[in-house]
Amino acid sequence: MRNINRVAPTANVEKKNWEEELTTFLSVYRNTPHPSNGKSPNEIVKRYPFRVLLPRIISIEDQDAIYKRKYKSIEADHKRV
Repeated sequence: MRNINRVAPTANVEKKNWEEELTTFLSVYRNTPHPSNGKSPNEIVKRYPFRVLLPRIISIEDQDAIYKRKYKSIEADHKRV
């Protein structure tokens, strides 16, 4: 409870919405594995792991390669016509 009670005052000092910050805190807390059993509270209660989809970071070189492949396929389609 000590950590939960710190969320609202901290959010107010940082000029953030305390309800959103509390939701974020609880999500992180519920999905953090416990050191004693290696399972998160969410896994124990719901019997499946919570998966977070993180945005994929693509390097400039990879973006360039993707663009070139797309451009070549479009160019090839135009030549067929």
